[in-house]
Amino acid sequence: MPRLAGMAVACGALAALVACSSAPGVTTAGTSTTTSALSTALDSVATTAPTTSDPSTMPTAASTSPTGATTSAPATPPAGAPTTRATGIPAPSAPSAPSAPSAPGTPPRPVTGVRVVDQWIPFTDARRAQMADYAQRHYGLASATLSPRVIVVHFTESDTWQSAFATFSTNVANRGELPGTCAHYVLDQAGIARQLVRTDTMCRHAIGLNHVAIGIEVVQATRGNTSAWAEQQILGRPAQAQALVALIRGLQARYGIATADVIGHAEANRHPLFRDLLGWRNDHTDWSTASMTVLRARL
Repeated sequence: MPRLAGMAVACGALAALVACSSAPGVTTAGTSTTTSALSTALDSVATTAPTTSDPSTMPTAASTSPTGATTSAPATPPAGAPTTRATGIPAPSAPSAPSAPSAPGTPPRPVTGVRVVDQWIPFTDARRAQMADYAQRHYGLASATLSPRVIVVHFTESDTWQSAFATFSTNVANRGELPGTCAHYVLDQAGIARQLVRTDTMCRHAIGLNHVAIGIEVVQATRGNTSAWAEQQILGRPAQAQALVALIRGLQARYGIATADVIGHAEANRHPLFRDLLGWRNDHTDWSTASMTVLRARL
């Protein structure tokens, strides 16, 4: 997620692995070997039903909240262990209104129409407690639990999904605060989405919206060009662009998120739900309103 003047950024940027960390890159020992290029003949590919490895269907385990109360939380899968959940991109169809979100207490519907590989970063109890402390300071919420109402789109400022995985796995303090930055999904240029963090858990990816937003990182570097140039590369790359649309549509349907609430990082400060008790603001230029207008028209 590029920052103004190309400087290292504060919340989820991956600029050559130095944006969110001063430490060297971490070896991606848990990287997946299941990737393959998706066909660009999208209207001829059938959708495959998801398997039971969707994290939302996994058993729960007892955990302790920051206040000391014992709660029931979803069990965390092993970090880095890849599991393919759904394959295939459906034929383009007329846009439809998002369906209602799942009733409380029921597992969320899986995302379909895009190949998703579970590629969990380490998200320990300690990191979850750090996220809850961050949420208390910035949003007045002593919890790391996320009930998504917004989707924020970013791009990685790198050429591989592995670099995003490595950066987000390190959990290095950003702007002097823990936890480190992360995003829920990273989408590679072949159109394969890797889920790094459960969508019921907060990630630091967009100042002022982490308490309500799912973060999607799209693999693309600017290479000395503008953010608008990088966004056009993504929108003009059929496999990646179509997979991004399918992923967003699936999340909209799962959580009842309106298209108006699918935004770029550069739009975050203007969103009605933006809130930061410490007065922090985003200074990113990735996914401008012009590019997001094009993307939203495809949803």
